[in-house]
Amino acid sequence: MVDFGPDGALFNQPVRLSVPFDPSLIPAGVDPADLQLVKVNADGTLAPLMTMEVDMANSRVSGDTLSFSRFVVVAPGAPNLVPTPAFLLQLLHAADFEAGGPALEDAPRFSAVWTQLADAMPDGTLKLLSGDNYIPGPFYSGSNDARFADAVGLEDDGQGGRADILIANALGVRASSFGNHEFDLGTAQVGNLIRPNSVDADGDGTIEPYAGTQFAYLSTNLDFAPDANLADLVVADGAAPQPASIAGSVVIEVDGESIGVVGATTPTLRSISSPGNVGVAPMPFNAENAADLDALAAEIQTTVDALLGQDIDKVILLAHMQQIAIERALASRLIGVDIIVAGGSNTLLADDSDVLRAGDVPADTYPLELVSAIGEPVLVVNTDGNYRYVGRLLVGFDEMGVLLPGTLDPTVNGAFATDAAGVERLGNPDPLAEVVTLVGAVSDVIIGRESNIFGNTAVYLEGARPAIRQQETNLGNLTADANLAAAQAVEPSVAISIKNGGGIRAAIGEVVIPAGSNDPNDVQRLPPQAIPAAGKAEGDISQFDIELAAVPELLRQVITDHYKVILPRIHDAKALHLAKAGDLKFPKMLSQPMASTATLERFKIFIRTLLDGYGRSLIGMFPALW
Repeated sequence: MVDFGPDGALFNQPVRLSVPFDPSLIPAGVDPADLQLVKVNADGTLAPLMTMEVDMANSRVSGDTLSFSRFVVVAPGAPNLVPTPAFLLQLLHAADFEAGGPALEDAPRFSAVWTQLADAMPDGTLKLLSGDNYIPGPFYSGSNDARFADAVGLEDDGQGGRADILIANALGVRASSFGNHEFDLGTAQVGNLIRPNSVDADGDGTIEPYAGTQFAYLSTNLDFAPDANLADLVVADGAAPQPASIAGSVVIEVDGESIGVVGATTPTLRSISSPGNVGVAPMPFNAENAADLDALAAEIQTTVDALLGQDIDKVILLAHMQQIAIERALASRLIGVDIIVAGGSNTLLADDSDVLRAGDVPADTYPLELVSAIGEPVLVVNTDGNYRYVGRLLVGFDEMGVLLPGTLDPTVNGAFATDAAGVERLGNPDPLAEVVTLVGAVSDVIIGRESNIFGNTAVYLEGARPAIRQQETNLGNLTADANLAAAQAVEPSVAISIKNGGGIRAAIGEVVIPAGSNDPNDVQRLPPQAIPAAGKAEGDISQFDIELAAVPELLRQVITDHYKVILPRIHDAKALHLAKAGDLKFPKMLSQPMASTATLERFKIFIRTLLDGYGRSLIGMFPALW
């Protein structure tokens, strides 16, 4: 036995070891050509090294390893000897990118770790995501800006989310399941991000194309045919992944082996997102109901069976279920699935050799070793989201495609942190240049938008439909009171402030579905998130927040049609729901229409001070009124 230390030291590239053997100790009847160089695992099992060779002339056995340990040459049939895999797969995976402010630093580092691990096995690596690749927010909207378009060479077409998709393309992702957040802004936005775009949208006479997804989006329990925005993107299952496509499954070639990949999305999608006319099955769905879990498994099994019918003997399920308990339940209900990549729960699985970010604690070990409905080994993997970890799974399969749990090596597998220390542990590899460019362009937009701070809130400010159109809200009251205060600073006798509910277009804050929940009642409405790069602390309200929430262009109709539309309609009880008032009693106001010159002058003062800075621009828009 040879002991190479320090034990568990990890290599970025396979290292070739050569260990001598004594020919006189070879058991009778054993062909020396069958000797194996193995690594002695912590549990006593013996794992054969990769690409072994026996040098009979020099009595040595060589093989490749990714970590130091104890190594020994053994004969076939040695106790605790793990079968030599016919195929060794490196699966790199992630879920729930959901880029926000922290991604400005984490995404480039993620690309460095991801690429370094992939380079260790360039021919045997498969790169997959399990959904929620983007989420509405500052990062998503950063790519709808002309500054972003100019920096990365795209059309200025106002489409958000392009940076998120282009980062996934740069990472070399082959397939991703749909998560719930992909649908948050409706299926038209989903289609816009999947499709390539070669239209001169900004009218500058040149076409700067957007590539669309260079990977396949997957979900076998969603029916896209009824949705006009997505139906034309659907392609046949069981084929090689196509760019800008949607399917239930794909087949990907890795080092000469065919691997089936199936996608599935939480059946609670309709209650927690906006999937338009996309069909969702099974419905209704309750994760506490065994029959509902059986129905979900049946939806998935049909697609798995079709792959098995194509003689595909290795199958991976990308399951964005929001609760890892559901992925665990699926493992025991399915047949023919080898690996389940979970998503939506942000469950951090890690083994004892993984070095986590400061303060992080694993929820369970990596990977979870379970069994299928007929006793086959099934592995479930997951990592925390937001570009914070890369998941890495090296596992072997025998010649029949059966997964070999004995080939798992905790010193190689697990969650790889993407903080500065994590990158340093891998030798400080460089991030992908394309990711740096994309994130830098988004960063410039975010810093420009978010660095001008107007205030701070400890609560979520409700300005979204339908609440803003149907009831009193804290943001409606706040803006009406702010307008009144601004007007009274110019003219103390101003008595009322009227706010059209239709002029408030969004909330200020974050809507979060807690990791591990499929219940819409669990939704959390929080103050705006911190964006350190822009100097924005948690709860800070930036100019960009205000611009998203209040659209000044909508005031054109308020002013232009003031006498002929607004006042007559305000007597309508329904119209009262659209007005937010500061120090305003509607019955008293309705008996005093603005007919006098003095009242008109006060109204002008009110408009001038409406939304600091916008009042002056409005005077320029309507000079005849003033």
